[in-house]
Amino acid sequence: MASTRGVPSVSARRCFRTNTLRRRNSPRCKQYRRAKQNETTRICGRGGASLDNLRFAFVKARRGKSCKHEVLRFAANLDNNLLRLSQQISDGRVEVGNYHYFTIRDPKLRTICAAPFGQRVLHHALMNVCHDDFERCQTGDSYASRVGRGTYAALDTAYSNQCRCRYWLKLDIRKYFDSVSHGVLWRQLCRMYKDERLLGIFFQIIDSYSTAPGRGLPIGNLTSQYFANHYLEASTTMCVKRSMRRAM
Repeated sequence: MASTRGVPSVSARRCFRTNTLRRRNSPRCKQYRRAKQNETTRICGRGGASLDNLRFAFVKARRGKSCKHEVLRFAANLDNNLLRLSQQISDGRVEVGNYHYFTIRDPKLRTICAAPFGQRVLHHALMNVCHDDFERCQTGDSYASRVGRGTYAALDTAYSNQCRCRYWLKLDIRKYFDSVSHGVLWRQLCRMYKDERLLGIFFQIIDSYSTAPGRGLPIGNLTSQYFANHYLEASTTMCVKRSMRRAM
């Protein structure tokens, strides 16, 4: 005779199903599903995959590079290339990798990863619709790779703070882009987005490059600028909150 130990009773299973249906029909769950559906439509649906958004992304990606051969080749068959990118975004499977590597000194030696032009258009298309989400997570003292910010704005703020601050702490993260953990960044993005297709696209881009197992972002990708800012924002927010708490 088969043992029934550990098997829920009929009444227990019926109660479990009832509670599950109640949770699914609760206002909070309905709101979550509605927000997820809106997110999917905005980013991977009619928003991010729309041809208008992709044409705008093409214009931004070719800025300053209109005469390069890869840009001219892409523009020669523009409609078909944009349709292909739109289908990739809708399917959640995109082309990644095949970077062109070169080094610069500014003044530190850096390895730049230039993605193929079609992937750069894809990155611009995604960030056209995701920009506001990343921007909302930034503090007012974040200046890197942000519209209306940058090095000179950061210098102006530092100069204005010089009059009221006696001490300064200068820090630099050694090989920051190379040290970014894929797992930590992935969890941060999962807290911000719920759409599986978008998260899958992000993970494909993140996983296309590594300096060590599970670490590294390619310097040169537009997405890397957003990911790097977002990755460090948790530490920045924690430091700001602790400083304010001690000052009070």
